[in-house]
Amino acid sequence: MRDWVTALLDEIRMVDTQQRRIAEEIQDLKRILQKMEDEEVSKKIKSDDLPRMNEIDTLVPGI
Repeated sequence: MRDWVTALLDEIRMVDTQQRRIAEEIQDLKRILQKMEDEEVSKKIKSDDLPRMNEIDTLVPGI
């Protein structure tokens, strides 16, 4: 019976290790996605897709 308990504990440790690794990978992917999103926003701000400040003044006088 002792061997069975030892094997079960080893399996639990192995699963715990895998879950930790998966959680770390998920966090890494979240960071990568956030970085990509930030870069896209930065590109959008720098692009001509956004109205220039003088164009905004004509759309909303008094700014």
